[in-house]
Amino acid sequence: MTELKWQIREAGYEALFFLGGFGGAVLPPTQRKAEDLARWRLGSRLEDGKLKRFTERGLVEGVGDDDAWVPRLTSLGWAVLDGGRDVEAAWSRGWDGQWRILMFDLPRQAGSSRSKFWRWLQANHFGKLQGSVWVIPDPFPELENAITDAGLDPSMVIMVAGDVVGTLRPREIVARVWPFEAINLAYREYRAFAERVLRQDGRKALSSVGLKKVLREDRRLWWKAVRPDPLLPKALLPNPYEGFSAWKIRRKLLQKL
Repeated sequence: MTELKWQIREAGYEALFFLGGFGGAVLPPTQRKAEDLARWRLGSRLEDGKLKRFTERGLVEGVGDDDAWVPRLTSLGWAVLDGGRDVEAAWSRGWDGQWRILMFDLPRQAGSSRSKFWRWLQANHFGKLQGSVWVIPDPFPELENAITDAGLDPSMVIMVAGDVVGTLRPREIVARVWPFEAINLAYREYRAFAERVLRQDGRKALSSVGLKKVLREDRRLWWKAVRPDPLLPKALLPNPYEGFSAWKIRRKLLQKL
């Protein structure tokens, strides 16, 4: 599953969060909500230029007429807020039982091209089975472009669909090729943070300084966990897997905030 390429900094993350809170549950929009949003924009200095950029990038859409216009996050906006990954869609996708097995033989002279291609594999959550053999459970039509973009000869890289011969079961392959111990640890770290915030007094959590601090930590810890997670289909997820419980408490935390 390809990660979204659009990145946001802390100020943009906070703006998307507030836009999601004001507009996400407003159907139909009301004049009072529009006025509330206008007051918040003045208080938080959300410039029209930033809102325009969000809209142009497909992160925000307008709901309602000119007198009661309310910006609302699109599905892309929510995915960016969630670290560039649509986790629920990823977990719920099916698996056809076929691994896509990527094999390549890159000469050492490839130098920077080899490194660029390895970084691309890691960024797109391929799992390293051994040496120059990587696997992923989904078709990957972008592969040819990635090879040429890295400056490599396409004849050096081959991808085949099939099963891995041997005694390893799919979940055993998953445990071998992706760092789920570290991923689970990061999810537990996020869950501990969220539980701590939820136990705090609501007024304290919603103070100006306190809220920004919480959002900053939410962004840091959630992205730390979700970015390296391949977000496999449920049929392939290891046991234990901490992503579900972390996602559930994150929904609860953001709703409270």
